[in-house]
This record gives sequence, structure tokens and C-alpha cells, in this order.
Amino acid sequence: MSLIPPQLSLDLKSSYMPKTINDFLDSISTICDVSKRVTKLDEFWKKLEEEMRKIDVFKRSFLST
Repeated sequence: MSLIPPQLSLDLKSSYMPKTINDFLDSISTICDVSKRVTKLDEFWKKLEEEMRKIDVFKRSFLST
């Protein structure tokens, strides 16, 4: 039985997240194929949105106590 709500648990998937936006832009700039570049941008954007949702859940749970 877990005491941590699933919304607050850490996601330990191994995926690359650049440390800075410059790192990300450097990695994108090396991709010549436009469709692959757009796919990479979309994946990055989705990861950012997911992280923002996690932060929002944490804020709500923290502020409600």
C-alpha cells in the first residue's frame, strides 16, 4: 500500500531531457530532416506539458494541506 498518490510519484523512465534550452536547440539543429525535427520538438513539448501538470498537482496538494 503506497502513501504517495500516483499523481505525485516520480517518473523514472530513462529519457533524454536537455539541461538548458540551448542544449535542446543544439540537438535540434543537428537534425536535417524537417519531419524528424518537428517530431523531436513535439516530443519535447509534450514532456514539458507533462512536467507542468505534475507541478500543478504537487502545488494543489501542498497548498491544500
